[in-house]
Amino acid sequence: MRHSDQRDIIYQVVSSSCDHPSVETILERSKKLMPSINMATVYRNLNVLVSQNKIIRLTLTSGDRFDKTLHPHPHFYCKCCNEVIDVDHNAVADMVTSIESNDFQIEKVDVMFTGICKKCKN
Repeated sequence: MRHSDQRDIIYQVVSSSCDHPSVETILERSKKLMPSINMATVYRNLNVLVSQNKIIRLTLTSGDRFDKTLHPHPHFYCKCCNEVIDVDHNAVADMVTSIESNDFQIEKVDVMFTGICKKCKN
């Protein structure tokens, strides 16, 4: 695939984000680095980055979010503020190891907890 400055910027935005940004947020942040970038370019390049396994897509009812962390890990989605939070838990890694030891090949792991975060609960 041909090199793309736009793709580099979009990847930089996602890989420097800790908040699982939406497409709209990625566009907003990318525009600070390249004002001429548009939504179609962001969508197209996010699809390429996901297909190249450089980032992962989290599909939520509120819209797609993107994550720089590639290893299997669970997420918590707050239905009040729409925040997506990484959940550190070794149980997912243990499950992956256990399943693969039974001669399965796991290609993708999606574990999403939905509820109300601590901030919204208080």
